[in-house]
Amino acid sequence: MPADASSFVAGHYNITWNALALGTTEQGLTITPAYNKEEIRVDDFGDVVADGIYRGYNLRISFELLEWTKAGRQALQFPFDSTLGTLDGIGKTLAGSFAHPLICTPVSNINAANKIYTFPLTIPDGDHGAWNLNTKVRRVRCNLLVLPNLANGLLFTET
Repeated sequence: MPADASSFVAGHYNITWNALALGTTEQGLTITPAYNKEEIRVDDFGDVVADGIYRGYNLRISFELLEWTKAGRQALQFPFDSTLGTLDGIGKTLAGSFAHPLICTPVSNINAANKIYTFPLTIPDGDHGAWNLNTKVRRVRCNLLVLPNLANGLLFTET
């Protein structure tokens, strides 16, 4: 039976982080949950995992922006610098000092089925790659780690 094409969802997003409009994604968002577990191992049949205990999960988001601003680049690629290119922020807690909301809004005329995703606490995570200063469109890779609200466990909302 062929797929019902009306159920397909596609489209790119406009990204806002810490109230800064960062730009438009080229390929949308990649949202990756990584589940944590404590393995319960037995040796009845060699060293095998027989069960486990669920221990929550971490959520990471990645996207590539087609356009970006100096303020957005500093915010995401140098989040710990109070001034671009100045190393500071050492010893500050990530959630208390550097976590900000990420709001992902679908480009309006693409697909009405796309949702707005709001991640209340996110911090830049890992390698954001190099940016190339040349005559081509500048793209910037962004990776974020979503932190939970410790009062209620909230990671994100979908509206």
